[in-house]
Amino acid sequence: MVRIPDAKVALSTASVYPESTATAFEIAARLGYDGVEVMVWTDPVSQDIEALRRLSDYHQVPILAVHAPCLLITQRVWSTDPWVKLQRAKAAAEKLGASTVVVHPPFRWQRNYAKDFVTGIWRMADETDVRFAVENMYPWRYRDREMLAYAPDWDVTNDDYRHFTVDLSHTATARTDSLAMVDRMGDRLAHVHLADGKGSAKDEHLVPGRGDQPCAELLERLARTSFDGHVVIEVNTRRAMSSAEREADLAEALAFTRLHLASAPATPDPATATQDQAPRHPGPGPRNLRPGPQDPPPVTEDAPAPRRRGRPSRQAAAEGPDARTRILQAARTEFAERGYDKTSIRQVAKAAGVDAALVHHYFGTKDEVFAAAVELSFEPALVIPAVLGGPPEGLGERLARYFLSVWENPATRAPLLAVLRSALTHEAAAKVLRGFVLRRLLERIAADLDVPDATFRAELAASHMIGIAMLRYVIRAEPLASADPEDIVAMVAPTLQRYLTES
Repeated sequence: MVRIPDAKVALSTASVYPESTATAFEIAARLGYDGVEVMVWTDPVSQDIEALRRLSDYHQVPILAVHAPCLLITQRVWSTDPWVKLQRAKAAAEKLGASTVVVHPPFRWQRNYAKDFVTGIWRMADETDVRFAVENMYPWRYRDREMLAYAPDWDVTNDDYRHFTVDLSHTATARTDSLAMVDRMGDRLAHVHLADGKGSAKDEHLVPGRGDQPCAELLERLARTSFDGHVVIEVNTRRAMSSAEREADLAEALAFTRLHLASAPATPDPATATQDQAPRHPGPGPRNLRPGPQDPPPVTEDAPAPRRRGRPSRQAAAEGPDARTRILQAARTEFAERGYDKTSIRQVAKAAGVDAALVHHYFGTKDEVFAAAVELSFEPALVIPAVLGGPPEGLGERLARYFLSVWENPATRAPLLAVLRSALTHEAAAKVLRGFVLRRLLERIAADLDVPDATFRAELAASHMIGIAMLRYVIRAEPLASADPEDIVAMVAPTLQRYLTES
């Protein structure tokens, strides 16, 4: 007889890198994970609580844990103050219904933070039901040299914390005994990052079973002790040659975890009971406030199993290689016809003939779909070498004529109208448009101007042309709306010329 413990198996969003946070939710739902752990890093979606809530609701995948931005590459994410980062991680966990915040010990050069870290973590833990689970790390090595990069210690069991996270890839890199560390953590072990390693100087995060760490033994131990925390698959899939291969690795990791969680006896033999069989964590259990699977299914022939490497998934094969193009064209049409507010991801997916999850896979949030549609809509306007490549004395005339030609073409006018209308009524759309115009258009123009304040001058020229577009094509003010384009060019070109060329 086997019993699957209360521990839920979650997917770390870091496991799909370089794919997006949104992709992690999609994969977790498709493979049957019980939830996700959000790694807060440079992906804007990972930092946006509302975007994460929408992904969780859409995919019906609860967010079980939040990994605070403690990495070298996230030093400016959620403030440069590490305590502010932790406060924001706590607030995110509370709002998203996550039970755990994963924290790394400070880097040694963060002296003030490190000095008060242990007492500070206790203070924050006393303010919330969310568990602050401090994660074991490892010494940094280069050839035969070793550097202690973390303080107070990379071995977090040497300090007094209420809750711990054990990471088996980190124990491999530290070349320490994983199960002995778990013994030292005792009933304060609240969270597990399951990955494998072979003792390399690099943090490997291999799929469980592909290294030399006791992944199976740990899972069986957790099952015997009624562990009520979370087991999070945090593996490195960067070398996957395709999305299908990445998904096969994550399916293999899930199947491995479920198998070994279910393979321990339900009731341990008292004669062989050891310290690791004592009840775990007497405190409150995980707070799962979001809808989603409540009981992990037993491992059966229907459980996710590894697919053949390199073979595309059935859904990917059905969608075909042009799915992304179809989604983009559909998004441009839907935003043009409905505007930003009235367009949804589901409508875009339906118009493209794909599942909504595929839209999230390629683009992420609605704002990101809109940004891609803006770029497609403005694509004709990006063909500006002919405008900037001629003699300086004709720049104003070339720019005015090219701008009007884009608007006069019915194929490009409709989506451009939709972009402008959406920007007038919705701040998110306006933000996307501002960023795109500044980054992709004005910076390219300014780079070719040999005048002081080139960016400011390019913005003045753009404001002049956008004003004409608003009056002529959106408001349709007469007589400008009916004027001959060449007459407009003749009137506007001298002004643009002064903006762009005169010192």
